[in-house]
Amino acid sequence: MKDKHILFGFGDTLERQLKRLPEESQLKFFWAITRYGLYQEDTTFGTAMENVVWEGMKDAIDNFGGTRRGAPRGNKNAEKGGEKSGGPAADGEQAAARADGTAGEPEGETIENNSKQFDELNSIENNSKQFDELNSIENNSKQFDELNSIQNNSKQFKTIR
Repeated sequence: MKDKHILFGFGDTLERQLKRLPEESQLKFFWAITRYGLYQEDTTFGTAMENVVWEGMKDAIDNFGGTRRGAPRGNKNAEKGGEKSGGPAADGEQAAARADGTAGEPEGETIENNSKQFDELNSIENNSKQFDELNSIENNSKQFDELNSIQNNSKQFKTIR
């Protein structure tokens, strides 16, 4: 039986993204990252905001620069890629690829964009709640007006009688 390890890159980008999440969400995102990184199992979260953040995290995993699967122990292929540890290619190569726009956004920009999207979704959610509250107030106002109209009609009817 071959001794095979499954690996994926969990870099400082993912750590920073996790730290920015509310504490009650960090553990579920950690396990989603782990399942996606090791087994390519995608997760669907309960809110649109969480799903947007998750898409950025998946991109960070997919674009880390290494492969997901490690070579078996003792395999000479594990030493390819520049370092004896069997890790991804040197960070300079990945940064150089990003500088010319071929491998996505630099890590800092990805986090900043995800953070902005997260803030925008929070704002949209709050605006949606305020809109619902205003609609409720308008409906209550209409019902109040109808009730007043019924009461006035009732008074007029009693007066006529």
